[in-house]
Amino acid sequence: MTDTAPPSAALRKLRVIETAKEAYARVFGNLHLLVRAALVPFALSLALIVLSFTVPLVSVLGYLIGILDLLPYTLFGVAWHRLTLLGPVAAAPPLRPAWARRHWRFLGYLLAVMLLFYLLAMAIILVSGQVLGGVEVGDSLSGLQWFVLIAAAPALLIGGPYLVLRLSFVFPATSVDEDYGLRHARTHTKGQGLRLLGATVIVAVPMGMLIWAVSALLGALLFTGVAPATGQDGVSPIAQMAAFVDANLGALMLTQAITTAINYVLMALMVSVISIAFRICTGWVPAGGGMVIRGNGES
Repeated sequence: MTDTAPPSAALRKLRVIETAKEAYARVFGNLHLLVRAALVPFALSLALIVLSFTVPLVSVLGYLIGILDLLPYTLFGVAWHRLTLLGPVAAAPPLRPAWARRHWRFLGYLLAVMLLFYLLAMAIILVSGQVLGGVEVGDSLSGLQWFVLIAAAPALLIGGPYLVLRLSFVFPATSVDEDYGLRHARTHTKGQGLRLLGATVIVAVPMGMLIWAVSALLGALLFTGVAPATGQDGVSPIAQMAAFVDANLGALMLTQAITTAINYVLMALMVSVISIAFRICTGWVPAGGGMVIRGNGES
């Protein structure tokens, strides 16, 4: 933890392309450290995947498992933020991570940011529903209704991630035990939100395309000749889906495991972007002046 208070504003502008390049260099130049950081969280994710297939598709237990999935992300996120900011000597990812106070704070902020995102999404949906309520196919729309129809999706798809990124600096700060809150994050990302969004999009798109391609390939290989779980008269969609899952459980679990492994690489990239941006915009340095990890294992 540093001894100085956070600055009152962002000290430097984020350079979008350079940040994206550095994030890729940090992750793919240190794959052995990525494996160490992800080993236990990935095992927990696999356990939750297996558990998710043992409960009804729509149930309280299903939602609870979804919430529990935040635990492996917290373990991984804290480890990778610390590695990125403190370096491999001071913060090499432990093979057996211990849950500490920083993890509770990280999880608390994660839930708070998710709640804010949910409230924003609900507000957009409710406003859209009020304005477009009662509109049927073929009806003519007023100017306001056209505006809401066109603006609702971008407001959610862009406004939601923008809000999350404006608050995202709490995660690297909490990971290195800084006395730092959402107010600080909002201050230090002022004027940097679109830059952060641009950097994360540049980093995420290739990995998102890879996940889509792998999922499509696995679908073609593992589900060839499998009839879709629809079109059965007198059977509810949920029951049809449950029957589909039961009939293809092994293939579904294998697909989930492979895409989850790739998703950990994506998470490492996203965490790297946020940590790099935090360091650049706040001027943060380790309290002891330690070396910061670079790409290809350099310090």
